[in-house]
Amino acid sequence: MSVNARDLLVLHTNVNRLVGEEIFANKCLANNDFEIINSIKKLIEAKLLSTTNDFEVSIYKKTRPELQSILKSFGIKTTGNKPELIKRIDDNYHIIDNLDLPYVYIPTKKGEEILKKTEYLTSFI
Repeated sequence: MSVNARDLLVLHTNVNRLVGEEIFANKCLANNDFEIINSIKKLIEAKLLSTTNDFEVSIYKKTRPELQSILKSFGIKTTGNKPELIKRIDDNYHIIDNLDLPYVYIPTKKGEEILKKTEYLTSFI
């Protein structure tokens, strides 16, 4: 299955987005649009895109109230800005179990190379 220019635009616009919150090239929410989902599947099959819920990537997708809720449920101080809350969660990661982190689209090494080579495509949107 070959990747076309439309798929590459989907790659550019959905890297570092939450799974389930895909967008079109014009930044409109896709709402499970069949063509966008198929493009993402093609990109994953072509090993240009993958999904992860690794702490280092996904924790930043949580909102401040969500982070505060996590800390509160373990009796940890909940004041501060978002980076402070994330650091506090990271520092106490050993006692925080079952941390429900969202899945995020991230580019593979090959995907990062393609993103650099095809950056010009975004100027046609």
